Amino acid sequence: TSFQVNFTSPQVIGGTQYVFGSTTVNGGYSTAANPLSLNSGTYPLAIKATLTNLACSYSLSPSSQTLGTSGGLGSFAVNTGATCSWSATSSASWITILPGASQGTAKVNYVVAANSGAARTGTISVGGQAYSITQQALTCTFSINPAVGAFNDTGGTVRVGVTAPP
Repeated sequence: TSFQVNFTSPQVIGGTQYVFGSTTVNGGYSTAANPLSLNSGTYPLAIKATLTNLACSYSLSPSSQTLGTSGGLGSFAVNTGATCSWSATSSASWITILPGASQGTAKVNYVVAANSGAARTGTISVGGQAYSITQQALTCTFSINPAVGAFNDTGGTVRVGVTAPP
């Protein structure tokens, strides 16, 4: 009598994902056949299945963002296998990662603080990948009115108005 043994692949064991690799029966030759066909004439049957750890890989989409001086909210997607865990880590104190998922494909949401100085760049790292955040420098523009003052040889006084954005 013949029968077949089917090995479901992938399998999750202890939170780690594995894929079927091969089997041996009663210490014989190794085969990657799945399902495995057997003859019931040999008792007892000792079937050894070899499973391979399915390593997690990660990608981020998009991979960067540029924000203005006022900062604000941002997000990006972490793409990975359903059983793959991850954590997001900021390289800069002005980037705050908001609470959210940390397994499988999910979004990372973050807040960038307002910038009152020079342009700056920081990263959020997930699964060995880096998401880059660039924030523009604070620029100060102003105008003077009148732009030109005319005086006679005895000098004089001119009122000048300075206008700058808030």
